[in-house]
Amino acid sequence: MNEAKIIDPDSYIIRINEAAKMCGFSRSGLDKLRLKDATFPKAISLTNSKARNAPRGFIYAELKAWIDQRKSLRE
Repeated sequence: MNEAKIIDPDSYIIRINEAAKMCGFSRSGLDKLRLKDATFPKAISLTNSKARNAPRGFIYAELKAWIDQRKSLRE
């Protein structure tokens, strides 16, 4: 029998392209938003590489909290 795995949202990392989709932006749109909006969650490095194209991601819980905060502003 397959059991669903419980994922801790505080430790679940999503990659940048997935984060862009979650927020409704293109990848370049998300990059622009990250530069303009200081409240947007900071990406974390997934390796020790300092290269510009090193893999990065976002903590799911932080991204979800940012989206929820934006939703509350519309009301």
